[in-house]
Amino acid sequence: VSVAGAGDTLVLWDETSAIIATTSTVTGGTWATATTLGGTGARTIRFWGLKTWSSIETSEDVGLHGIVGVTPATTWVIIHRMEVRTSGGTSRNAGIISATATSDGTVTAQIAVGKGRTKMAIYGVPSGHTFQMGDYYGSVLKAAAALRCNFTLLHNPEPDVQTTMFNQVHDWGLDTTGNSGFIHEFNLPFQLAGPCIIKLRGNATANDTTAIGGFNGIVTNDMLLALT
Repeated sequence: VSVAGAGDTLVLWDETSAIIATTSTVTGGTWATATTLGGTGARTIRFWGLKTWSSIETSEDVGLHGIVGVTPATTWVIIHRMEVRTSGGTSRNAGIISATATSDGTVTAQIAVGKGRTKMAIYGVPSGHTFQMGDYYGSVLKAAAALRCNFTLLHNPEPDVQTTMFNQVHDWGLDTTGNSGFIHEFNLPFQLAGPCIIKLRGNATANDTTAIGGFNGIVTNDMLLALT
């Protein structure tokens, strides 16, 4: 993500900050033949997310029609990953592919031009499950003067009630005069019970800073863990 201005705060997401919406429509993708399924860019995508905050993660495949919006078969409370599955011979995806809410136009996920998949540090966990985080990491790229960048791990424990307010659960600061990257490993898995949304945010002190980051973990079923 490119942090546009000094002090700007952005979720680590392709080029902008994401706000989770309640319903989504998959749109975007520019092809040479924009209204057919046989275009030279992205043809089909698969996306993963939650249809409700009490249902497990599932996926859906969608055939694209260039810049014409395509509506998925069902609504989703969160889409946290998308990937191009088939494409033409010119580009994996010639244009930006966005998951856009039908209610207010909010973009919840997007694939940057030519990337073929989302690169976003956001994840939704359903009720009855727990995200066992093993680590989170971050780095910054800045060719000119030294800068500082603070990475904040955010957690929303009530996405079934509201989707925009988050608790700050962990922070890590970088100063490029000393280091430009980190990985914080938890000795024991950092447990984040569902339903919840987890995301990583960056705040830089210099213009046009590129920040890269993410987190790793597994989702466990609370009922199955209780039996072990």
